[in-house]
Amino acid sequence: ARRSPGRCVSPTLGYAIPGTVLAVGIATPLAWLQNRLADWTQAAFGWEPPTLLGNSLAVLVLAYLVRFAAVGYGAVDSALERITPSMAEASRSLGVSGFAMVRRLHLPLLRGGLFSGALLVFVDIMKEMPITLMVRPFGWDNLAVRIFEMAAEGQWQRAALPSVALVLLGLVPVALMVRAGEQKSW
Repeated sequence: ARRSPGRCVSPTLGYAIPGTVLAVGIATPLAWLQNRLADWTQAAFGWEPPTLLGNSLAVLVLAYLVRFAAVGYGAVDSALERITPSMAEASRSLGVSGFAMVRRLHLPLLRGGLFSGALLVFVDIMKEMPITLMVRPFGWDNLAVRIFEMAAEGQWQRAALPSVALVLLGLVPVALMVRAGEQKSW
């Protein structure tokens, strides 16, 4: 995207779509594809394949990726802005190119942005409920879903400890980012 601006779709688009709409938008075509695959294998080989595209971990990760790419994108994009084309040219003039340039130039300069982006995505995924409820594999819950289930059943006392844990788990990445920011300002 940096080398040819305007040629790729913005990864921030998924964040503008509500989680429920996104989950239905991902699950519906995958269910259709799974049914077509099952029909084809039944007709061709006489057996029905296991459900691969239904509620699976891969579908959940895909939905999270589409939804939360924008959260990490901002942090990584700002870190990429600090890497100027002249840095890459200087690296090439010194005989460093390809993966070696990525390892020796880009990754050290992107480390802070990648770390910040990963922490922000972690916090958002930890509290995401609509996508998790709709496309998760059976038996897989995140903390927000467990809290919702307990509160929906009127088990307020049982929901209190996971709720406090969710708040504390959300504060840890924020504290890490604040601490990293303070160390850089010195």
